[in-house]
Amino acid sequence: MSLQRRLLLTLGLAFTLLWLVAAGLLFVDLRRQVTATLDQRLAASARMVAGLVANRPELADTGPDPARLTAPETDGVACQVRAAGGRVLLRTGSAAGRALGTPTPGYHTRTINDQRWRLYTLRHQDLFITTADRMRVRRDLEHRMLLVMVAPFALALVGGLIALWLGIRRGLRPLHRLREALARRRPDSLDLIRIEQAPAELVPVIDTLNGLLSQVAEVLAHERRFTSNAAHELRTPLTGIKTHLQLARRQQGPEREQAIQHAQAGAQRLAHLVDQLLTLARVESDAGEEPPAALVDTAVREALADLPNTRRLHVTGLTPELAVAAPVALVSTALRNLLTNALRHTPEDSGVDLIIEKDAERVRLRVEDRGSGGAQVGAGNLTRRFERQGERAGAGLGLAIVEAIARHYDGALRFASTADGGLVAMLELPRARDNDAR
Repeated sequence: MSLQRRLLLTLGLAFTLLWLVAAGLLFVDLRRQVTATLDQRLAASARMVAGLVANRPELADTGPDPARLTAPETDGVACQVRAAGGRVLLRTGSAAGRALGTPTPGYHTRTINDQRWRLYTLRHQDLFITTADRMRVRRDLEHRMLLVMVAPFALALVGGLIALWLGIRRGLRPLHRLREALARRRPDSLDLIRIEQAPAELVPVIDTLNGLLSQVAEVLAHERRFTSNAAHELRTPLTGIKTHLQLARRQQGPEREQAIQHAQAGAQRLAHLVDQLLTLARVESDAGEEPPAALVDTAVREALADLPNTRRLHVTGLTPELAVAAPVALVSTALRNLLTNALRHTPEDSGVDLIIEKDAERVRLRVEDRGSGGAQVGAGNLTRRFERQGERAGAGLGLAIVEAIARHYDGALRFASTADGGLVAMLELPRARDNDAR
């Protein structure tokens, strides 16, 4: 069910119910007042007859045949005057007047000749004066009152529902324009949505959609750049391998061995690049199945196991049972990339320091080298993908992978420079709870 129909149905039912309740209460109150008025009319008629008899005693002649009232008769009213002994002194000539009986004083409702009558009996001295009117007359009056009430109420209800429908339709018109604008868009269109004179309730929705479209456009642009750069980076080692293999096929002796070695180096570079790309894709797609926490000493051992020249590394601050809230495989990968980058840019006769620091909430892994990367701290391109620093740089994905891991697990990657121009890379990750450490 559409929102317009839902609103119209809900508000229409509520509107109708309120009108019906109001009309019902008004009718009940009006009916009570009409009944009281008609009853008062009966009582007034009885008192009038009592006054008439008091002023004209001859009307109460006790002869053998009671006299009839001289008032014009109608089919819907009746009157009777009885003596205290039960003898009828005066009555109307209608059938009802002859069958009123001997009611007690007050109001009564009786069935006379298969019809309902409303009676009022007044005791005046030694006389009982009864007046009556037909209930059918009262019902007809109620029906006419109901008809008079229903017509304006029905007209007001129908008019109110029409006004409600027009108001809802007009109020939802901006939503229909938004739907039409989205329906007309091409699947590849990421332009911002603009709706003229959008109501205040719809502005946050449009802003959210525009924000989502901006993020999608940014992600797509990022993926296009990534795909283009990855294709270029993969093409370069493949071209080198192909060239060196062709040279090895035409050469003999040392030249052939050198070409084969170059081809093997290109294959290793290609394998390393593919591994880095797969690691980056794994982090960004959250496809890892490792436990949610890792012991820092385990991650350090795994990172150092694959590194050459570990004698140049100096590790301080490592304590047992210290854990971070990230999978151990990704922590070791991030640490390995930081250490590889530091070793690559540090002279052979200098070392690299790995310092583990901690507080109540965070663990910081500081990697300090003795190279010249500190000058690039302010440039803001250290973690840019496929951005190489220096002639001996790799594929330009190492620090980007570290930043992606840190960001994915609520951490941070920061850089600073040392006093002698070296680079300090600080990987910060949240500490794991004691029962989560692996």
